[in-house]
Amino acid sequence: MSLTYNPARLILMKCSVCSGNAVAYNKAKQPVCGKHTRTIGKAPLCPECGIAMAPRLGKYGNFWGCAAYPSCDGIRKM
Repeated sequence: MSLTYNPARLILMKCSVCSGNAVAYNKAKQPVCGKHTRTIGKAPLCPECGIAMAPRLGKYGNFWGCAAYPSCDGIRKM
């Protein structure tokens, strides 16, 4: 999944710092609210391989997915 700017997708995503409604992406390409546009949220580590996770949007909502996907399919709730 690409993290290019898409206003329709941002409405559905939550801020990676405070879980508020996301309105933009920060420098680390994480969805953030207006208060955290200059803050980089700390991504959790994958429970399966230990690599940092990336914010994802699935059909059931937001979640953290392993950055090493598809070789690792670790996920976490946001």
